[in-house]
Amino acid sequence: MDFARDFITEYFVKPLIEGSGYNIVNTIAYIFILLLLLKPLFLLLKKMKVKIDRHFAFAVFPFALFGSLLRVLEDKYSLTIFLKTPFIYFLVCFAFFASLLVGKAVELLQTRKIKRGKGKKAREATPYFIVVFSIGLLFCLFTLPKFKLVDLIPLFYSLFAFLATFVLSFALGALCDIKLLSKENCLIIAAHMLDFASSAIAVTSYGYEEQHVLARFLLANFGVLAWPVAKLLTLLPLLYLIEKERDKEWRNYLKIVVFILGFSPGTRNALTIALSRA
Repeated sequence: MDFARDFITEYFVKPLIEGSGYNIVNTIAYIFILLLLLKPLFLLLKKMKVKIDRHFAFAVFPFALFGSLLRVLEDKYSLTIFLKTPFIYFLVCFAFFASLLVGKAVELLQTRKIKRGKGKKAREATPYFIVVFSIGLLFCLFTLPKFKLVDLIPLFYSLFAFLATFVLSFALGALCDIKLLSKENCLIIAAHMLDFASSAIAVTSYGYEEQHVLARFLLANFGVLAWPVAKLLTLLPLLYLIEKERDKEWRNYLKIVVFILGFSPGTRNALTIALSRA
């Protein structure tokens, strides 16, 4: 029992309390938790009769941003460890599914009224994703008054990295007829280059320390440019494998997850060094 307690304290509790970042043990554990929950959450969405398409991605987006903003709040104000990984992912996931229930309920009630001839025309019924997106946007707006912009440079360069990566990769895919470089896959690659760019700016120009195990190793031994190369060497085979999946909605779901894993930390990094207490 003492060994188990000391092990959990050393590799999980202390990094959360001290803010020392990730180690190889908690990194593997968090990846395992993510993989373990992927399929059940997908099945839950199907049980709720949610189609995993661009409308679903639209609904998810503000919650990915909301998670980033909550992390910035924790970085700036040291509010609670429950706004740190992995707890923040559970918190935002719960907020999303609660909002999804509201959105589906609104859609269902309007549909019933329409069938009874008491509501709007069918084409005017509010789809669930509009409701969910609106709730997520309100969550984001609620956090914004806590901060003020003091340095636009990290935001500018991070946004430039995102846009430049998307444009160049999509152009390469179109010119060379590379099917893997579809619009959505280019957005995923761009999201992870946003993560790289914001991390690189934070570490090299603002004195922050890289918290991820692999990134720390690459930066220490091979320099800053090794990180985007490693990302691409991981992302491209992963996207290739995802494209091989037969179920289109499962493919879309996996792509949304991979996008969030790049976009959320990248946005959090850029905002952390660009915002200060109001």
